[in-house]
Order: sequence, then C-alpha cells, then structure tokens
Amino acid sequence: MTLVPRIVDGLREKGAEDVLVVVSGTIPQDDADELKAAAGVRSTGRKATSGPVFAFSLSWRHDEVEGLDRAEMLRAAELATGLAHVNRTIASPVDTLTGILGEMIWAQYYFGAWQKHNALDNKGKSDFAQVEIKASAFRFNPKLNLLVREDYAAKRKPKFYVQVIIDVDPKNLKLTPDTNAYICGYATADEVANAPLRDEKSKRGGSAGFRTKFIPILKLHPISELPKDLKRI
Repeated sequence: MTLVPRIVDGLREKGAEDVLVVVSGTIPQDDADELKAAAGVRSTGRKATSGPVFAFSLSWRHDEVEGLDRAEMLRAAELATGLAHVNRTIASPVDTLTGILGEMIWAQYYFGAWQKHNALDNKGKSDFAQVEIKASAFRFNPKLNLLVREDYAAKRKPKFYVQVIIDVDPKNLKLTPDTNAYICGYATADEVANAPLRDEKSKRGGSAGFRTKFIPILKLHPISELPKDLKRI
C-alpha cells in the first residue's frame, strides 16, 4: 500500500488527475477498501469468494475432480459438435463447440458430472430444466455482458440465465484442455425481459440482423445465490 498512493500523488502534483491507474494482482481486502476510499469510491461490491465471477478451468487437477481425464470433456464436446444441428447464430468457427462446452461446464459445476448432460437433446428448449446457459468464446474481461437474443428470450422461458465465458483470444479461437472458463453469475428471466436492447454487429461489419438483451456481468447475481435444488431435466 505504499507504492500506489505515491504514484497517484505524483500524478496529481503534475496535474494528471485524469490518468487512470490500474492495479492488478492479488489485492488484500483491507488494501482494496483503502484504495477505494482514496479514490472517493464507496467500499461496496462482492468479494471474490461469492462472485460475481467464478473461475473454472477445463484442466482440473486430479485431486480436485477424482477420476476425470483432463481432456475427456473437451473430446466429448468436439464429438457432440459434429453430431449437433443447433439452431443458433454462428458467430465464430467454434460457436457450437462453445455452447456445448458451456453446458458441460455447468453440469460439472452444479450437478457434479458433465457426463450426465445430453447436449444433443435440448433443441428448442432450455439447456437444463430451469437454466439456460449463455456461453461465449472471448478473452475474459469484466466489461462483458450477458447477451440473450430478443427472439430467443420471447420463445424460451427458463427461470435463470447463466453466463459462461470461454477465455480464448478471438483472433486465435483454439480450445485446449488448459483453457479457462468463467461462470460469471446469473440473471432471472424477468431481469432479462426488462433488460435494454441493442442492435448486434456482424464480425464482418454491418448489422447482424438481430437484437439482444444485455446485462453487464458485474451486475449478475453471484452463482452462490442460485437455488441449490434445481433439476437437470
């Protein structure tokens, strides 16, 4: 806590108060509160232990998930991708794989077994009985949004939407067993229905031809607050 105040004070002395100072790494809670106070920001928000972002690696250590081959789930998802005929907007070469992996990640996290999820048997309905998984392949950052297509939100009526970010470089969309995934939090169906709309842009430029409801991931509910008795199917 000695270096950051000196940097900020030096910037103020030089009249550079508008320069953004980014502090990374592990910041103790007491230091974080002090930094917020110095910046005139209220000491609010959620601690990492309860969300809103939960890091979940595809490369589980064997002592974390007993008997799980670290590449097994990825191979199964790739196989399912070849068999699936998914009615979705294809925004990237790994779009279908991303969606299936997102469902498997949720099945492993919430139900304790990704193998029990049949990703080929949910066309036209929610991914799980009460939960719709929204998965995106993108380099993770806290400015991302939970996105739900306007027409999908009107057709499907899950109780909850869960956002999963597959952390990859969009310019090099390659998923490996070491790829990280982030379960960012959830929103209720009512919150999605009342969320603002925006026109989506095609990655090739111009309009994508559809609109999405969007909620910043930092405004999602922590996964720890989700009911503990949700059904898989």
